[in-house]
Amino acid sequence: MVSTDSERVNILTTIPTNLIDVLESDEAN
Repeated sequence: MVSTDSERVNILTTIPTNLIDVLESDEAN
């Protein structure tokens, strides 16, 4: 159960960072 919870946390944290990277790249362009 702990492993699945950690995986969920990783997914929730990786998605926002990816969105931020996309927004920053769009602003740069």
